Amino acid sequence: MPVGLNAVALTIAAIAYHRITGHTYPHRPQDAEASTVIQNYFTREDIYNALQSMPDTLDVEPGDIEQLLAIIDKNKCDLK
Repeated sequence: MPVGLNAVALTIAAIAYHRITGHTYPHRPQDAEASTVIQNYFTREDIYNALQSMPDTLDVEPGDIEQLLAIIDKNKCDLK
């Protein structure tokens, strides 16, 4: 099969899989909940600056890191 057709087939399969499992494709971080939970710790600018100072490029969005920190904070609060 030509490369272009393979790419289209894989993209359609990824979209179908993510719809079945309830996720979005491509991934979009959920900003609203994350930024309210971690506002006392880090700002979006802090996260962006930290990503820029990394020696290697990371394929991660600041919103993904905000969401991760919000989940950590929520889990930490649930344990108390």
